Amino acid sequence: LERVAGPPSEPIPAPTGAEPPMVPEEAPEPEHAIEICLLGGFTLAVNGTRIPDAKLTQRNVKAVLSMLAAAPGHKMPRVRLIEALWPGIDFITGMNRIYQTATRTRNLVRKIDPSYDPIVLVRGEGSISLRGTEVRCDVDAFAYAAQEAMVFEGNDQKVVEAVQRLGDIYLGELYVAPQDTSGMMRDRLRETRRIYADVMVLGSEAALRLGRRRQAAHFAAAAETADGSREDVVCALIRALKASGRFDE
Repeated sequence: LERVAGPPSEPIPAPTGAEPPMVPEEAPEPEHAIEICLLGGFTLAVNGTRIPDAKLTQRNVKAVLSMLAAAPGHKMPRVRLIEALWPGIDFITGMNRIYQTATRTRNLVRKIDPSYDPIVLVRGEGSISLRGTEVRCDVDAFAYAAQEAMVFEGNDQKVVEAVQRLGDIYLGELYVAPQDTSGMMRDRLRETRRIYADVMVLGSEAALRLGRRRQAAHFAAAAETADGSREDVVCALIRALKASGRFDE
């Protein structure tokens, strides 16, 4: 369930005449789980029940959870989290705030399901993380779908299917906690935007080769919405629109 979030690896070339490498199967997701979504805005849900946003602003729950969801491996040194969210305060005060946030988060989650404990505080490491066996994040599904599309480059049908899955996951730009003074979440937003545009261009080209002109234009337009300043994105959109006979556009 816990997958390291981050940019997908470089595409793995397939030997001539061979099938593309197999993408590792995702770990089966539990029927019930804590879900943290950052794409298109922040949401927290427990077993499908969304916790109201007004409750998440207390004790910095929203800020801390969004930082952990965006961090590689959903884990951060506590001192780094303190410096990012509360710059200038002393370490002891910062640690107290982290404990208050963890307690508030547990209380909110356990009102819905008392078996959950989503926050892990490791004293020896001085770290804070999300519990991977209980928490799933949309950024992980996004990273998996993006890598899947790139791994299957050369198999247009599988690429298009993976790009469609990515499009279903990407509901909008990654939420950035306004309290984050480190720039980590802003960097992750830019990274996610870049990956989305990369994969949508890849999908547009694959769809064109399959003769799916409308789908190619749809993928290219999605890439253009994410980053219309890129030359490859503009070229992909022009090719798709020309193939669709939409010369005026």
